[in-house]
Amino acid sequence: MKVEIKGLFPTPVYKSIIERKLTNKELKYIDSLDMIHNEFNLTSDNTYILENPSLKNFKKNIQEHIKEYFNKVICPADNITPYITQSWLNITNKGSKHHKHRHPNSIVSGVFYLSKDTLWFSKEIDTSIQIDKKTFHVFNSDTFFEPVEENQILLFPSNLTHFVKQYKETKPRKSIAFNIFVKGLLGSKTRTTELKI
Repeated sequence: MKVEIKGLFPTPVYKSIIERKLTNKELKYIDSLDMIHNEFNLTSDNTYILENPSLKNFKKNIQEHIKEYFNKVICPADNITPYITQSWLNITNKGSKHHKHRHPNSIVSGVFYLSKDTLWFSKEIDTSIQIDKKTFHVFNSDTFFEPVEENQILLFPSNLTHFVKQYKETKPRKSIAFNIFVKGLLGSKTRTTELKI
């Protein structure tokens, strides 16, 4: 029997490497951040860390990847500029985890890893009926995971649910997370869809 199965509306997860180590000045600033409890892990009290002058060059590195994501994934026809709205440090210690969540008021979210780890993604599903599977693939799986190495960066749609399972390593898991929005002119005056941001 001839069958064709297509994947409609796939969710992009951009993965790359920042091709340099963080400098001592950058690491010193990151290590100096005050941390507060965030449900199961720790997050920096400062949620605009990439605005600090110590991370100016690192922020430029991240912005290069954001530009690449927008050019390759979103391909905007509108005259818009993506920009980082907030940024913060996450620390997950042994035995802790990071709860399932999404990032409202953001278009794209990103994570830069200071240590290797695994990020899990979850599909929002109706659980009133559940059929057990004997084989898992992209069409029937509820979760996927992405292993990451030190200095890797992930970018993905902000409405994609993600989490970190219970962390088992002794060395703390550190990552810098950030949200991205756009400024500029969206839509068209003649189609009555114009929006100036």
